[in-house]
Amino acid sequence: LEYGEGIAFSRGLSDPDEPAIAVRDLTGVLTTWIDVGLPDAARLHKAGKAAKQVAVYAHRDPAVWLRGLAGERIHRGAEMKLIELDRGLIAGLVGRLDRRMGIDVSVSAQHLYVSVGEAHFEGALEPLSLAPA
Repeated sequence: LEYGEGIAFSRGLSDPDEPAIAVRDLTGVLTTWIDVGLPDAARLHKAGKAAKQVAVYAHRDPAVWLRGLAGERIHRGAEMKLIELDRGLIAGLVGRLDRRMGIDVSVSAQHLYVSVGEAHFEGALEPLSLAPA
């Protein structure tokens, strides 16, 4: 959903100071920080300082997370792209995960369409926003 030249998985789990997925320009400078899940305020603050663009894809209910972030100091928080992934879509995909698999993905009007073999899944991409500090 954030595809662009220079996109790659980062060291992620072995380096918690890195985003899950990063987009870097040809000089190696981080341009987009992409996280999946519900990162805490400190991580979002760091992301906002490290990259021009920040995108977070929440795969669990974000209501409590957003309330917890309210009032926290998050650098450029209002500019961050926060998206809630449809949990039904995620649940359907989890049942199809395999070590090696082909996936077709398309996006249209904030709606995600995914095909895994003969199975087809779809779900809304709901934009979220941080409450002003």
